[in-house]
Amino acid sequence: MVNAARSAGVFAMEGMWTRFLPLLTELRQRLKQGEIGEVRSFQASFGLPNIADAGDNQFNAELGGGALLHRGVYPLALALDLLGPATLSGSTATIGRTGVDEDVVILLRHQAGGLSTLRASLRVGLSNDVTIEGTHGRLHIAAPLYRPWRAALTPTKPILRTSGQRRFELLHESSFAQGAAQRLSALRSRSTSITRHFSGNGYHYEADAVMAAVRAGATECSAMPLSDSLAIADLIEAARANWVVRKT
Repeated sequence: MVNAARSAGVFAMEGMWTRFLPLLTELRQRLKQGEIGEVRSFQASFGLPNIADAGDNQFNAELGGGALLHRGVYPLALALDLLGPATLSGSTATIGRTGVDEDVVILLRHQAGGLSTLRASLRVGLSNDVTIEGTHGRLHIAAPLYRPWRAALTPTKPILRTSGQRRFELLHESSFAQGAAQRLSALRSRSTSITRHFSGNGYHYEADAVMAAVRAGATECSAMPLSDSLAIADLIEAARANWVVRKT
């Protein structure tokens, strides 16, 4: 499809509509500005409980069923969007009686140095949120991952361990210190709430971007270029090649 579109010089884009939501535009900028420092970790999940039914296309291998294709593609696309290109470090899956992957875990290593842990499921309800951790802070994107509108940014301060650190640790572990920490924990929260509501059902942001690109004479959209679609497809195929088919 990519080769055909490029040969014909026509517009083509994968419909990854979540990339166009207002919150994602905001978070890309914050990460680019280094608000949580060097990004080292990305964790995301997308899973909903379903009854395995061969009549459901999600559980039909011939129709592209499986947790990775139906659910995992969203955290995967988000990881590449926010942390950049990556290679597959490992993956595993549980193959159900219908022959499709019902639970999946994927580990990515990004070229910039970060690690991503992604989970997807057709059988259990996962947290469906995202946590991004950097050297100076943590960014938590609240569920649902596939239609996010709020996040929280919590700054952290790197610790420099010195020879006197042991003495401080003994004091910190005392009954008095721990009791005070528990009582004051709610007061010490320094998280900044980030809210970017979307209008309607959220799909129109993608449509607007496509129309703008076509009007400008572009054949791709910078927010979801064809190179990203190919990279996502390559990672999916690499992950699937790692699985040992063991039906449950």
